[in-house]
Amino acid sequence: MMIPRKWTANGRKKSRSWIVAGVLAISLIGSAAGSGPLSPQPVVAASSDDLFRVALYIDSGKFHTTVPTAGFSADKGLKISVSAGTSAPSLLAVSGGAIFRAGLDQYRVSVLETADFNQAKALYSALASKYSPSIYRNGTAAAPVYQVVTGGYATAAAAQTALAEISKLPAASTYKAGALVTGPLRLSAGSFKTEKEARDNAQALRGSGLPVDVVISADTAGKLSYSLWASNASAADAAAQAALKSGLEAAVPGVSLTAVDSSSLSYLAEKEEVSGTAAGSGGTALYLFNPNAQKVMISSAGGKITVKEKSLSYNGTFELSQLNGKLAVINELPFEQYLNSVVHAELGPGNPIEALKAQAVAARTYSVKAGMKYEIANLTDTTLDQAYYGKEADDVTKAVEATRGEVLVSGGKLIDALFSSNAGGQTAEGTEVWGNSVSYLKSVSSPDTYPTRGKLPWYRIYTDSGLTGYVRSDLLTATGAKTAAGIPLYSATDAANIRMIPLATDSLSPVLGKLAVGERVAVIDQTVESTAYAWTRLMTATQLAPKINAYSPLTVLNTLQVNKKGASGRVTSLMINGSEVALKTPDSYRSMLGGLPSTLFEIEETGRYTVIGANGARTEYTGTGASLTALNGQGTKTSAGSQFLVLNGQGKARLATSDAQFLFTGKGYGHGLGMSQYGAIGLALDGKDYKYILAYYYDGATIVKQ
Repeated sequence: MMIPRKWTANGRKKSRSWIVAGVLAISLIGSAAGSGPLSPQPVVAASSDDLFRVALYIDSGKFHTTVPTAGFSADKGLKISVSAGTSAPSLLAVSGGAIFRAGLDQYRVSVLETADFNQAKALYSALASKYSPSIYRNGTAAAPVYQVVTGGYATAAAAQTALAEISKLPAASTYKAGALVTGPLRLSAGSFKTEKEARDNAQALRGSGLPVDVVISADTAGKLSYSLWASNASAADAAAQAALKSGLEAAVPGVSLTAVDSSSLSYLAEKEEVSGTAAGSGGTALYLFNPNAQKVMISSAGGKITVKEKSLSYNGTFELSQLNGKLAVINELPFEQYLNSVVHAELGPGNPIEALKAQAVAARTYSVKAGMKYEIANLTDTTLDQAYYGKEADDVTKAVEATRGEVLVSGGKLIDALFSSNAGGQTAEGTEVWGNSVSYLKSVSSPDTYPTRGKLPWYRIYTDSGLTGYVRSDLLTATGAKTAAGIPLYSATDAANIRMIPLATDSLSPVLGKLAVGERVAVIDQTVESTAYAWTRLMTATQLAPKINAYSPLTVLNTLQVNKKGASGRVTSLMINGSEVALKTPDSYRSMLGGLPSTLFEIEETGRYTVIGANGARTEYTGTGASLTALNGQGTKTSAGSQFLVLNGQGKARLATSDAQFLFTGKGYGHGLGMSQYGAIGLALDGKDYKYILAYYYDGATIVKQ
């Protein structure tokens, strides 16, 4: 049985294991600052066959994830059309398995043209960290021309700014004189009726010393034409265009060039990009299209379309366009088909059918309510909205089909059908997450323990060398002996890793050290393995301080305490260095504290402790790096080191550190509002149907069919 596949609080998908199950960050705050949660919206009739638009890459006011170019392929090939106005003529057919790569034809900085690939590659590497460079190859096999460009830029001013910066770089002396801003003013070396005729003439012109690009366009009737544009003659203004024209015509006798303003044309300009290749190897065809009201439409000749940057395949078609100066990649497909993939990503095949149905209704409700959230797209494919990876499974599809058209309403209006991976045994109340209550989002107990099934306990240990961490319980055995302070001693039955937290995952729980077989350690605590239900995190003040500073001014972090909790036990206020730090939305504490799985947590301050000396004198330590020395009855001094054990009045040992460290122990994964996905599984396993599950988590909401 597969577990729900969710995401982390910062929106980055990781893997299918529990630890990356996370939170659906759906509209936790109103669209206007300070407006609180979104109000229920009127139910909007939407056919299950309506097309739904999902942004894989987009730069909007609400979401910023783009790429300069995107690559597509399909097993049976692709058809590429260019939409301009009301027409969408087909310009290009791409064979099965071949990649069609496209990007915006924008302003760029042409930094260098050279016949030396190694020189071009060195400059490319020098620019790569900031300027999004590319290397285009033209000319002939015997006499190649390499052009290093940066961009694109949405405006000439942005390109000019980049040119000024690039001209100040250490290597500028090798390219500064020839660097210039390129733009939509082109020089054409002729137009041809057939592709073969155009390519034959292109080879001839390249052989005579004029690098040209093949440009494909079509009229409103769909009639194709092929032009040759001088690849190194793109200008941002008329004066530069005229100068380029004169210079090229003088350099290449017999060539007559025509000035072209490409800003109003629909086309695909073909480039050969060799940025990621070795000298002499083949490049990649890159098609640049006009960003001014032009769209590139990509459809499959059969089967799904694979997006190279995502390494995933999708149903439907793709649309490439420009939004806010960046490339937008939109997948358009039938709505219910979209839901098949959402439920597959959000909960996954193999889970109880009733839980899958509940997920389908919740996802459908959110999708319908969202409308055109991103200007030209309904939703993104990311965890900011709903995870969408283009995958399907029979049981998931059956669950979506069984609930076709069903959505959740309260008072006749669509609800915010929020859900998260695991509520930690108790769902949240609205005030604990966004500061406002919502009638249908109440705190209820949730059967979320499924992730803990079959998991072993872990021991928190302390070694003779002063190293502390976690070891899986099956790798230690009790010796029956105790330390002088009464702490039980265990022996390693196998070579065992000492982990930072109780989890055998290197990225989240690095190995701090190793135990040899037979090595004895003190066991100071026992806990469950970190899962989506219960978890442990350890962070130092040095790690946390800059994260906290992004939310509240802070120079040094000494103490961190829970100040207030909400109805479900989630943190709603923290004390930092003795002062309350209250955030507008309590759920933001997760991000402020380095991406904690939930706000249902406790904090152990290992750097904070009190030493009681002679005559009851008390000294408070708060992780300021102070060193302690113990003095026995014979006057022998022993340094406590950077971490040591302290005992309370009941003889309970805990770890203390000379610097400020914070051990977070919590429950749940996600914001905890609405439906818990693991809870839905638990209820389904207990025999409850999807209607019961939805009514349980969304108090007073009812299901209606559109």
